Amino acid sequence: THGIITNIGRAHLEGFGNFEGVIQAKTELYQYIKKQKNALVFLNNDDLMLKEKSQGLNSFTYGTNQADCKFSSVKADPFVEMDWNQDSITSSLIGKYNAENIMAAICIGHFFKVQKESIIEAIQEYVSKNQRSELVQSSKNEIILDAYNANPSSMKQALENFKEMGKENPLLILGDMFELGDFSLNEHQKIKELISELGFKDVILVGEDFYSITKNDEYLVFKTTAEVENHLAKNSVSDRNILIKGSRGMKLEILLPYL
Repeated sequence: THGIITNIGRAHLEGFGNFEGVIQAKTELYQYIKKQKNALVFLNNDDLMLKEKSQGLNSFTYGTNQADCKFSSVKADPFVEMDWNQDSITSSLIGKYNAENIMAAICIGHFFKVQKESIIEAIQEYVSKNQRSELVQSSKNEIILDAYNANPSSMKQALENFKEMGKENPLLILGDMFELGDFSLNEHQKIKELISELGFKDVILVGEDFYSITKNDEYLVFKTTAEVENHLAKNSVSDRNILIKGSRGMKLEILLPYL
């Protein structure tokens, strides 16, 4: 009776053939809802693609533009903050890309008449512990651990957000993105070009695909996470702000003890 698509990114291209296939598969939810009586979708009113695909559906909207659940003053420095319903909310989630997730959660709670105080408390007390945008402060470095998964869309958002944060002495440790099929090398090449465009200099790339498209004089590049582990064991890293991101199969979290 109720459904939500948070976003549609360039993930699982191998299984669905191309990005159009991903869009078609995700929006099957909308097609189902459309056939149900008194059903509706929760809709990010800032997402033009979702607005287009949900036309004709009953919706309860959220976002920073005109919406049933409207937000303002959205920022991330590094934690996401926003104003809603005359209250300021400070989360423990890193990255402006997580703002849409917070808005969605608030919107659904509000729709189902959860008390405002309970909604705000739940958002502000939640701390990520599952390698999704997790802030790790070690004795040597500050680390954003986003190693639960990765696809071209989320990798782009993470890199742009990390740049926007303007941290001193940044270091990127990026692992391969899986399930991209024939698009894989091209998508990894685009990420490498984005790294250059954003001006990152200290970069460690790891995985078969990154390895195959990277020259040795560009960035440090390794085929396996174990090789990076060996490198870090011999080369201490300190006083750095580090972003770690890669697909689940790369298991980049095993690098934490060396950082």
